[in-house]
Formats: sequence, structure tokens, C-alpha cells
Amino acid sequence: MTRFKTMLLIIGVCGVLLISFIVYQWMQPEPLPHDEVTVLVNERYEPSEIQSSTYRNDTNVYEFMFLKDTGQYQLILDATSGSVQSLQLVEQREEPLSEAEIESILQASFPEQIVNISNVTLQENRYVVDYQIDDQSGEAEIDAYTGSIIWNSLEEQQALLTPEEAVELALAEVPGTLDDIEQETLNDRLVYEVEIEDTGRDDDAIVIVDAYSGVIISVIWD
Repeated sequence: MTRFKTMLLIIGVCGVLLISFIVYQWMQPEPLPHDEVTVLVNERYEPSEIQSSTYRNDTNVYEFMFLKDTGQYQLILDATSGSVQSLQLVEQREEPLSEAEIESILQASFPEQIVNISNVTLQENRYVVDYQIDDQSGEAEIDAYTGSIIWNSLEEQQALLTPEEAVELALAEVPGTLDDIEQETLNDRLVYEVEIEDTGRDDDAIVIVDAYSGVIISVIWD
């Protein structure tokens, strides 16, 4: 009789554990569809090629490998929310950016003005660019592989945007409600990180605004 009761107890405990496990699995949110996550990656990072994309059930993440002009990247996204867990440059491109690409990057930092470039010189891992805007001469150093602006003489002379101006630019890019704003340094550039909620999507946005030129560098959905 005692053995029978013990067996019933074991069966009961196993049944409770099984039901708990089933309920737990049933209550877990479904991962985002693969096609939807792929669209997010293309919108956020504009890769030239997505080499692979894998859903990992054990950690509930999507892993993407993709190419950009600067090299090969590995991106890990939370499969439920689409938030970024990690983004790493796996392999830097072997060839530096072309002079034409460097000129485009510099022009983008002065969106309202015409940049006349007089000289572009590759020095180790940096391009040194001499240019002129109206009657002002300037010099810039740009990373030859990532395209990040290391130093820009005329940019340093520009007036720093106020937080209010940065918020206005960010909200024009992503309509919503301001949550927070912080001044940070990104790739040796001074930027504002403007956090926006109530965007009309399930996730909030972080808009990266150049603190001098007002250029929207990127929008991160989180």
C-alpha cells in the first residue's frame, strides 16, 4: 500500500511538472516572423548583402551575418522584441574606401552647403581632405575603412546645436514623444542620442543626431 501511494505521488508530481512546463511554453511570446526581422535589419543597417540569418531557439535570438562597405558584421537580435543584443565588426574590409566615397561622406556632413574638395590624400588608415566652403578653407581626417570623421576643422568652428534643436530634428525624422536626450561621442563625433517613445510602433526609437551639422546619423529601434 505504501509503495502504491508513493507511485501515485510520483505520478502526481510528474503531472504537475508537465502541466507547468506546457503552460510556461504556451505563455511565452512568439518570436517575430523571420521576414519581419529581415525587413528591420535592412531598414536599420542597409547592408549590401545579408549572408546568413539564423533563429536560435535555445537563446531566442536571431543571428545575422551581413556585409557593408566597411566589412562583415555579426548582428544578434532578441527574437521577441527585435532589440539589438550585439553588433560586431567581424572582418574589416581589405581595401580602403574610394576617394569618391570619402568625398560623399564629407559632403553629407554639410548637407546645406556645397563642399569644393581640392585634395584627398591617403595616410596610413586615414584620408586627409582639403576642402573649401564659400570663402572658408577646411581640413578633415576620415577613417579610410569605416568612413567615420575623426576631425574636421570647420565643424569645430560651427555652433553646437542646443538640445532643443536636436530634439526638433529627431522628431521630424521619427514622430513621437520625447523620452530622453543625452550628449555622447560616437566614432570621435559629438552627437545627441534622442530617445523617442509613442512612435506608432511596438518599439521605441533612438535617433542619433550630429551635434554640429544636425545630420541624422542613424535611427535605432529598440
